[in-house]
Amino acid sequence: MKELIVPKCHYPWPTITSPIANAFDEEEKIWFDNDYTFLSEEGVRRCKKQLQSRVANYINPTCESIDMMRPCARLMIYITVFDDFFELTPGKELMPIANRVYEVTLGTKIW
Repeated sequence: MKELIVPKCHYPWPTITSPIANAFDEEEKIWFDNDYTFLSEEGVRRCKKQLQSRVANYINPTCESIDMMRPCARLMIYITVFDDFFELTPGKELMPIANRVYEVTLGTKIW
């Protein structure tokens, strides 16, 4: 088998490490246990290992407030789980779900 050599990704800007980069590592596990009960045990186990909340800190590294970053971290997890959970769902079935997400996000027609 031929070895594929892939160059290391390099961005033209510096990587800034957030002072709260690991702030949600333990809290994130609680979110998965309590808020994502529709996932299988295996799915939750895999998600917990990924430390998805760290992505929000990577995107916004200058935020030093855990309280301000928490909604961003939770949104990153939600987007990732939503994408993985519904990735093979046909568009016609996905549209009502997407519309509901918009309603909740905009605060219209909550119930």
